[in-house]
Amino acid sequence: QQEAQRLANMVTRLMEYSYGRKSELSFGPVKAEELLESVGAIAVPMCVKNNNTVQVLPCGPWQVHGNFEMLLQIFINLVVNASKNTQNGQITISAEDVGQKNVVLFRVADTGCGMDKETMQHIFEPFYSTKKEKGNGLGMFITYGIVRRLGGEITVDSTEGKGTTVSITLPLTPPERPVEA
Repeated sequence: QQEAQRLANMVTRLMEYSYGRKSELSFGPVKAEELLESVGAIAVPMCVKNNNTVQVLPCGPWQVHGNFEMLLQIFINLVVNASKNTQNGQITISAEDVGQKNVVLFRVADTGCGMDKETMQHIFEPFYSTKKEKGNGLGMFITYGIVRRLGGEITVDSTEGKGTTVSITLPLTPPERPVEA
């Protein structure tokens, strides 16, 4: 019930955000480690249906700029996509500091069926969905828009028969400065 309520609230906020009513969303530092732990806790039971295992790799104490709920929904969407296209496989969720670029690189990788070149060309287009997925074609479109609005980048690398890796870079949140007395 709690997850259903969280999702309903998220849909409402995403709709408001997409229509330009950004004032209701708060942005700030999001702890990467806390984000990935939450994604893992939600992802593990979702992936049981297709007999997939989920591995969340340990990450550093980085903070990225964003909104926790929006970022959580992005990663849940990526895990759902990965699990739909993976049978008896593994989904790995990770984050790493990219050093001099002042960003954190997040990855959701699967050992699934991968995507063909046609799908790769349209992956971020609204309402595009493969016949196999039977989705509404909005997940990756919304994900792309949110990542770009947060100042990040998203890329997809996929090989048919071997799997897919979605990579997202998000800017590090500068450390809070101590208040001067």
